[in-house]
Amino acid sequence: MATISINGDKRIAQIASNTRFFLQNPKKTMKSVGDYLVDEFEKNFEAEGSRLGSKWKALRTETLVQKARLGYGGKGILERTGTLKNSFKKQVKRLSVRVFNPVDYFQYHQAGESPQPKRKMIDAPEKVKQQVLRIIRVDLDKRLKGKV
Repeated sequence: MATISINGDKRIAQIASNTRFFLQNPKKTMKSVGDYLVDEFEKNFEAEGSRLGSKWKALRTETLVQKARLGYGGKGILERTGTLKNSFKKQVKRLSVRVFNPVDYFQYHQAGESPQPKRKMIDAPEKVKQQVLRIIRVDLDKRLKGKV
């Protein structure tokens, strides 16, 4: 265990204390990251995949006809009931956050297992990685300035 002792400037002592608190307890930051990722993955449905890379493959004509016949004609790809879109969960730990979708058929669409075409719902392209880093950086900056 490391110990930091600073005598003198109270502002520097406060910055060190805030930094130590952040390093010992970043769970609030991990929750913010998880909230962002869940939101991003839900919005990816409205964009039919393009928020995380390439647009999802269009539905086949037979599928469109079936959706219309069952009363889901106005819904987007993978949005028949909304269950898949609204089931993203986050599991926050002290130093990590896990975002997942527990719906049993999620994996078949995510991985593109036969006969489903691959439609990524969880991914981390560069823009998502940069936003996660920004969330962490903003929180750390607030703590360094004593605003948390």
